[in-house]
Amino acid sequence: MALITSTITYYRSTYYTIEVEVTPPDPLTAATALFTVKADKFDDDSSDTTALVKKTVSLSGNKGTIAIEEGDIADTVDPGTYYYSVHTVLSDGNVYPFASGKFVLKATTTNRES
Repeated sequence: MALITSTITYYRSTYYTIEVEVTPPDPLTAATALFTVKADKFDDDSSDTTALVKKTVSLSGNKGTIAIEEGDIADTVDPGTYYYSVHTVLSDGNVYPFASGKFVLKATTTNRES
């Protein structure tokens, strides 16, 4: 499985999806996708307590959608460049990196929602 690297640009208070489709080695299947956004590219926090966003998504048929919703990133988080990764948990319990890169958080001028 090749690591996908890209930049995600997310505008605060919007809805954004990331499609995950994994081709694991036979006879394994991908069971779960773990999505994390952090301020630091690397750390040794095994529970990701410093994460700005943590999502766990069940995969079906090696596919799934990670949805970042309006309330997933606190309004107190400053706009800027952060780092994300997606790891997949295979049916044998092993965890592999799937995608990683920069996560650019953009502010919007209008904050009203009605």
